[in-house]
Amino acid sequence: MCSILGYHPQVIDVSNQIDVALHDTDVILLVDFIVLQKISLEKLYRLLQILLLVFVLLLNFTIHLDWLDAVCHELSVELRSLFL
Repeated sequence: MCSILGYHPQVIDVSNQIDVALHDTDVILLVDFIVLQKISLEKLYRLLQILLLVFVLLLNFTIHLDWLDAVCHELSVELRSLFL
């Protein structure tokens, strides 16, 4: 299957790869910084989603409390008019 796609297995000498990594430390540090930046941005995005969800739930709760207060007020006015 690999030969059909044009990919052929290669033997990689790990000791040579480590030597290349030691020479290109700036590239490795840059990649580490980019990965760290992406992870921190994802965490910040997740935190903002959670905060927005909490805000929406609190807003929904206060709307329901306002509606309940209005219903109780109307009910008390109606009951007062019945007894007076």
